[in-house]
Amino acid sequence: MTPRIIAAAVLALVCAGYPAAVAGQGEQDPEYDPYWLKVENPDTLFVDYNQYGECPFGTESIEKTLDNLLVRSRLKRASLSHWLFNSTKFKLRIRVNCDDDDGRLSRLFNVSTSFREGITVQRPIGPVKIDVDHVPDYDRLGVYTPDREQNTDFLKNAIRDSVEDALTDYLKANFDL
Repeated sequence: MTPRIIAAAVLALVCAGYPAAVAGQGEQDPEYDPYWLKVENPDTLFVDYNQYGECPFGTESIEKTLDNLLVRSRLKRASLSHWLFNSTKFKLRIRVNCDDDDGRLSRLFNVSTSFREGITVQRPIGPVKIDVDHVPDYDRLGVYTPDREQNTDFLKNAIRDSVEDALTDYLKANFDL
């Protein structure tokens, strides 16, 4: 079990919010200014989504949700090659870790969402683009029961809420809203 999953378990036990406990929702300072997300071409954003462990849904349903969030935000999804070889500065990185099924009724999850900046570094083999994590993270931790549809929806909503928070900061930094 990863340290983040363990932290989610401790948080869930402390909060005692069965069937689910979530951290980080809307606790951001109202004076926070995401100026560092300002880019020249804000209409395009690369989104990198991966999930690990035994999540109760496939990546297709989450990818569709991510595409819908981008459309509502009036952003175009950039391709990986566009991010690697063009001036697209940031990518939105989303990682979902679901606890593996080991017979327990409840499982832990971690949604890790952050912006990563692409920096080109000269190597002997040529230029290589590496990505550097930026804070804040828009993470969510919690507990869900995979055999109950409302709890699976809770997990999907945690992913959506995390991405919405990140996109809100991106839009605030790049558009007059």
